[in-house]
Amino acid sequence: MCAICYCVTAIPAVVYYRGPVMSNWKAAITIGILPVAAVVFLAWIAIKSILAAPAAQNYSLLGFVVTCAILLFVARFVLRSPFFQIKRENWTPEG
Repeated sequence: MCAICYCVTAIPAVVYYRGPVMSNWKAAITIGILPVAAVVFLAWIAIKSILAAPAAQNYSLLGFVVTCAILLFVARFVLRSPFFQIKRENWTPEG
């Protein structure tokens, strides 16, 4: 479960910081390559774990994911949470 959560948050972080990732090689390694490599490794572990788990455990995981998705859509479209109205920042290179 933690591996899936990391995968879901690491990829958007790399996309969000794509400007600094391309600015120099140190940033490319620490903000780009390492998180993506971790996502690939953890996704592989999560898939192997899901395939080896009993059916009841997989149904519980599926129920958890579906419940979270429903709550997300309720917060976004029914309750109109102000969190979803926050403007995205634009990154511009310094110097």
